[in-house]
Amino acid sequence: MIYCFGDSWGVGAELNINENPFGYWLARDLGEKFINFSVSGNSYPVIVTQIFDNIRNRNEDSPVSKLVKIRNILKNDIVLVIIPPDIRWMDEYKGGFISWNIGPERTRNKQYVSWARKKTVVWFRYHASLFTYAIQSAFDSIGCKYLFMHNYGGEFIIDHGFKSLINPDNFLDIKKSLTTLLGGKDDYESWNLKSDGPRGQMEKNIYFEGNDTHPNELGHKRIAELIKEKI
Repeated sequence: MIYCFGDSWGVGAELNINENPFGYWLARDLGEKFINFSVSGNSYPVIVTQIFDNIRNRNEDSPVSKLVKIRNILKNDIVLVIIPPDIRWMDEYKGGFISWNIGPERTRNKQYVSWARKKTVVWFRYHASLFTYAIQSAFDSIGCKYLFMHNYGGEFIIDHGFKSLINPDNFLDIKKSLTTLLGGKDDYESWNLKSDGPRGQMEKNIYFEGNDTHPNELGHKRIAELIKEKI
């Protein structure tokens, strides 16, 4: 089984209805089944909760387990984890968690902006590293194959407190975002209060042609090839 936890890149945002994201193409090439837990606009802390709801020690009686479809991630599985922009966070909602971000300029989430304004890049970087280490530890205990990949923001910088704990080999490429790996122009700042993703169109090449801020199907097929080479 191949699982994908992520945001709009995992979903396949901007693809046509008859097109598929990279997780589908990887599963097809490897002859595996594919389950996609990605949600557009998803945040890293919410992705952590989704992953822990799908590992073997999950609480069957938790409110989340009763509301969403859950699976057991096992040793023979492959798990793909897309790390979204770290400005996204989470809030509590009806016994579970939802992604929390600043929203479009005209409809800014004032409560979130007020909260985030008091934080620094150090705070976001620390928690992104903490989440990565938690996921790594859980998957290592299971023994499954897994890969982290980040869609925007250049190099994924590990907080100094986690440098000896997080294995960079567990990343598709810790120094390059998916945007960069596809030859796109990645000028998005990992942490800022302007937006939670690129605001303009990507530099056009064969992997982004026809789309604004997400890869086309050819780009998704290329990501699947890169993952196959890595694993």
